[in-house]
Amino acid sequence: MNRPIFFIPGFHGSGAGHWQTWLQNRLPHSSTLRDVDWEFPELSAWADQAHHQIASAGVPPLLVAHSFGCLVAAVVAAENPRSVAGIVFVAPANPDRFAAAGGLRNTSLDGTPQAIASAADILPERLPRQLPTTLLASENDPWLDFSNALVIARRWNSHFVDLGEAGHVNAESGYGPWPGLLRQLQHLRNETTPDFTVLHRAALEAGELPHEREDPLPRVSGMQFAM
Repeated sequence: MNRPIFFIPGFHGSGAGHWQTWLQNRLPHSSTLRDVDWEFPELSAWADQAHHQIASAGVPPLLVAHSFGCLVAAVVAAENPRSVAGIVFVAPANPDRFAAAGGLRNTSLDGTPQAIASAADILPERLPRQLPTTLLASENDPWLDFSNALVIARRWNSHFVDLGEAGHVNAESGYGPWPGLLRQLQHLRNETTPDFTVLHRAALEAGELPHEREDPLPRVSGMQFAM
């Protein structure tokens, strides 16, 4: 099937050293959200762009989202569940940290009044049960408490994977090259309905691929699915 993969980065976007960029460079038929203001996270505006770009793909893609991008992916799925084949949520950001009208809403850092509506107020409470999703969470994520990650996973009916103490699961916490997720996506994109229940922490290790410098593109044929 070789289903398309659509990456949705978070606040500030995903730079050259981020795992989303690393994966896109190794996965044919993949693309990343574009034409949004990476320095002004606005849930509705980003979701509108995602809708437009996903529709142009012609085939429902597998969404792979990080941080604020997870909130965007949830809105897209709730508004048009048939447009996506499944979602991999990686380290969702706390929706209360963002204003519903756009920008940050963090009273401890910028003095934003509590009365300002947050992205949580416009985030879907539930996602369609028939939509397969998985949520990969970190135990020491500065953008979302682990207990809240569990709550979100239950609300969205997501298969939950504890990545351990992985920070915000970004380049700064060691998630540049991510061969474990690469192998899983190569397998999952070829399933009619992605089965995320087989994912677990040991299958999602970060780090360099063997011979990464000599052979930057993985050989897809003969790849074994990590169990």
